[in-house]
Amino acid sequence: MRSYEDFWLVTRAALEFSLASIGSAPAAALCDRLMGSYLHLDLYEEVVRALALLGDYKLAILSNGSPYMLDALVKSSEVARCFADVISVDRVRLFKPEPACYAARSTAAPS
Repeated sequence: MRSYEDFWLVTRAALEFSLASIGSAPAAALCDRLMGSYLHLDLYEEVVRALALLGDYKLAILSNGSPYMLDALVKSSEVARCFADVISVDRVRLFKPEPACYAARSTAAPS
């Protein structure tokens, strides 16, 4: 445990393992396309309403996702304006629920 690896790489390795385990060769083109899907996930329909109700609070995202993944997801979902910060555990090189993750701070505000 406590061995850190960029979440994008972990996700790719899990995808390749899953494909191989069902007898499908993890071809680069297929894996690239599937990985690209992680960067454009659909929001649940109630998310925008729920975030609007929390508009009086300072909100942040704390995720095990890599900065690259988070940046793409927040931008593609058009909710960046709802968050004061987007924080990746990559800054502390540990995964949640490790306590140090909850003390992490970002150096950049979402754009």
